[in-house]
Amino acid sequence: MEERFPKLTPHQRFLCIYAALELAHKRGTQAAVPQWYCDKNAEEGGYQWLLPLYITSENLSAKPDVVATLDPDEEYKEYNVRTLLPPEFAYGHARAVSGRDPQFRTWA
Repeated sequence: MEERFPKLTPHQRFLCIYAALELAHKRGTQAAVPQWYCDKNAEEGGYQWLLPLYITSENLSAKPDVVATLDPDEEYKEYNVRTLLPPEFAYGHARAVSGRDPQFRTWA
């Protein structure tokens, strides 16, 4: 994340990511897309959600700045952000699950 926003302090980057997550959440469920993920240390995989985050632009049809991976936490009924990925890294896995969703054309 530092290389994408080098002029921001760590606290400013945190605030940008937090605000982008809040805005994405308010847009609704159509923003997040599923992916199948299997951690190399896990015995089996599961679904994650990929949530595009727009920090430098309000244009939701443009390429997002980063994509948050959301892991469901069944016990607490919430999602945890595991990592932030460049859009081009997230695209392949999400496309495999979701098919031909036009939203992904802007991620590559």
